Amino acid sequence: MKKLILQLSSERWDVALNISSELVHYGEQAVPELLILLDDNKSQVRDLAALTLRDINSNLAVHKLFEVIKKRKKEGSISTLVYALELLDCRDYFLDVFNLCLSSKADVSMSAMEIFFTQGFIVNDDNIAKASELLEEWYLVKKDVERYGHLKDRLNDFLE
Repeated sequence: MKKLILQLSSERWDVALNISSELVHYGEQAVPELLILLDDNKSQVRDLAALTLRDINSNLAVHKLFEVIKKRKKEGSISTLVYALELLDCRDYFLDVFNLCLSSKADVSMSAMEIFFTQGFIVNDDNIAKASELLEEWYLVKKDVERYGHLKDRLNDFLE
């Protein structure tokens, strides 16, 4: 397995993708090594590690994915990392997911919205108040009526 992990950084996407598929068969056994690869300087390596973790469906990756997303957000190379979270349990990351819903990158916000609308979150009144405040500030700048309406409705769902 370690040999496969090392080969995951292949310059050829097709080779690396095949290796990723092989690593999925190792399941949770491959997770610790894949988590390390999320810190790689090459976005292709990070993306393949994230996709492999998604395919393994390892919730052990959630915290690390959010950590790397925060670290790489300014670079803009987080789309695949957020996509990888769609199938994982993000219930403890309400505000993090909400912030990603407000992203100006369509693919990031779409994946975050998928998480936000399909997962059950653990929220409290402070989380809802903070999210509402963020949404209002965002709306004043972006004027995206449709996304605003969807997010506002979802926040209201949490209050019921």
